Amino acid sequence: MQWSKLKSRVKALIHPELRDRIDFYLTSYRESHDGADKVWLTVDGQRVFSCKHYTRERAWAEAARAGLRGGQIQEALRDKEVHGPDDFGDAMRAYLDIPVREALRSSDPLLRAFALVDGR
Repeated sequence: MQWSKLKSRVKALIHPELRDRIDFYLTSYRESHDGADKVWLTVDGQRVFSCKHYTRERAWAEAARAGLRGGQIQEALRDKEVHGPDDFGDAMRAYLDIPVREALRSSDPLLRAFALVDGR
């Protein structure tokens, strides 16, 4: 799903009183890697969350050098609150398909954040 469609669908689920105050942004660079470079979230125009591709890639490599593998790395990065643009997009897509109560109980902090502002 294209970013604009995904963003619109998630924003439509935000409580009406918050919908115009919260926004999501994505930046990609043509000569860079194949995916999104940076995703950030604003509330009242102020950046409150951001995640960058290369920051996550460096953290992943460091965890691998420390001997962690696969799911261990993912868990360690989540514990350190290191997220990448793909994680943000994955959480947005997943949020569209799960009930709010399930999102609130999720181990994924991004899903829980979406659930906190949900208007359903």
